[in-house]
Formats: sequence, C-alpha cells, structure tokens
Amino acid sequence: MCVDVCPTTAIQVREEAGSKRIVVTEFLCEDCNECGFRCPDKAIKIKDLTF
Repeated sequence: MCVDVCPTTAIQVREEAGSKRIVVTEFLCEDCNECGFRCPDKAIKIKDLTF
C-alpha cells in the first residue's frame, strides 16, 4: 500500500477483537489522484475499504 502518498485522513488503524487492521477510505485517495498515479494498482492491496 502506498501510504506515503495518500492523505493521512484516508488511512486509519482500526482495532477489532484485539487485532489491528489498516482501513483506507478509498475515495479520499482517489480524490488526490496520487495513490493510483504514483503506485501501480497491484501495489495497493487493501482488504477493507470504508466509504
């Protein structure tokens, strides 16, 4: 995941059942057009997205 070019508000660490997961609000990354532009799509592997 290209966390260095996404806005920090788009990326959160969420705790559930004692484990931490990274959750990305996809539209915030798309709005800045940097995640997909600077990094290939295959580099962005996200299990859970919020909208």
